[in-house]
Amino acid sequence: MLSQANAIYLIQPVGGTERKLANGYFAGLTSWSPDGRFIATGDRKSPNELTSLHCLVVENGEEIRLTTPPNAHTSDADPAFSPDGRMLLFTRCSGPYTCALYLLDLSVNCRPKGEARLLREENGPISGIAWTADGKEAVYGFSSAGDIWSFHLMKIKVEAAAKPERLTYAGVGASLPAIALRANRLAYIQNLSDIDIWRVQSGKPTRSFASSTRIEFGPQYSPDGKHVAFNSNRSGVIQVWVCDTDGENLVQLTNSAEASGTPRWSPDGRWIAFDRHLKGGWHIFVMASDGGPSRQVTSSASDEVIPSWSQDGNWIYYACNQTGRYEIWKVPAKGGKGTQVTRNGGWSAFESLDGRSLYYTKNLSYNESPSGLWQLPFQSKEERLILESVGSRAFTVKESGIYYVPTPSAGDNASVRFLDFATRKSREITSIKDFVGGFGGLTVSPDRETMLFAVAARTGSNVMVVENFK
Repeated sequence: MLSQANAIYLIQPVGGTERKLANGYFAGLTSWSPDGRFIATGDRKSPNELTSLHCLVVENGEEIRLTTPPNAHTSDADPAFSPDGRMLLFTRCSGPYTCALYLLDLSVNCRPKGEARLLREENGPISGIAWTADGKEAVYGFSSAGDIWSFHLMKIKVEAAAKPERLTYAGVGASLPAIALRANRLAYIQNLSDIDIWRVQSGKPTRSFASSTRIEFGPQYSPDGKHVAFNSNRSGVIQVWVCDTDGENLVQLTNSAEASGTPRWSPDGRWIAFDRHLKGGWHIFVMASDGGPSRQVTSSASDEVIPSWSQDGNWIYYACNQTGRYEIWKVPAKGGKGTQVTRNGGWSAFESLDGRSLYYTKNLSYNESPSGLWQLPFQSKEERLILESVGSRAFTVKESGIYYVPTPSAGDNASVRFLDFATRKSREITSIKDFVGGFGGLTVSPDRETMLFAVAARTGSNVMVVENFK
């Protein structure tokens, strides 16, 4: 599903009169210039482009392009005007999880002066930037682990070769900083969200599965139905965990400094493929399902994520953005050169049980937004749309059909549905309250008696304020 066009409006504080300033595909945060004449924002002219920085003239809505990302993998967003209005600090990201801080000098009329220059290359996502009042430093949200659950605040001097320091008092889950320019105050968002896995069995009440006070999501049953692999940050960083089908006897399978996730069992149950964040991006790894060392099976310069196995166990499918957008590729399970499979986009994929086709969603906007579900028969190599809207990872393929979670209507609960291959019709299996779409995942036991999926056990955040900030 392509991103939708949107607009930026101005609202008068007295009377509430609003005026549309501009239409576009605006993304990320916006920033007012100190004199109130301009708004800096991320925008793109079509849903298939990547985001670049633009300056909007408040008086007449004129839009001035400020940056051009260097390649098809990169987007510029989240600009912040310096206190004197002569510079922008912004993020330049290759995909959603590998970002850097850049500076751009501006003229008095919000025109770029020269090319953007690197301030700090980071190995993970960045969430929000704020300048200190004197314009000499900046604070930003950053996740060194490469996942969206481990953000913390960093402060850096705005000068060449500067190294940031962590603001440890903000704790984990801190992002989107804001600094009062006329008072010594720092504000930021403290994320309070908790995501748990829930289990549904026919004739039994829904209950939590292997839950903790931290995040759990992305479950998958082993082929024999005796174990479940899932993601959790209960040890501090998102890692792969395995437990029995009753949620007991938990074992942390991976133990890396950065995030590891999306576990997928091989057809014989002996191996688990997963994606891991390394410096420079994400790659696919494999390890024995009972633990031990892991081995890297992909190593291109692009992000490689969301593995799944072919039915014969010889290949691993994955999503890669080497072409400028995510497509499905495959690599020999023992390692080797990857081969592109799809040509019109691809994200989360599973091979049919007869090995004759591939089912997959797409991620054309670099996020976990809903997608259609597509089928690619290997013989004809012509994809066709199977379902109009599915959570980007919320489907699982069985011999007789596909279990999936469609996008719910506004205000409605989500539901697990089953598409029957024989009748080509869908029916509802169960309703889900607070379902976590996209990355949350869906798995069904081999005997089709039990389903596991992720729900939001708690949502929300606090606004925290630090007095006497320096």
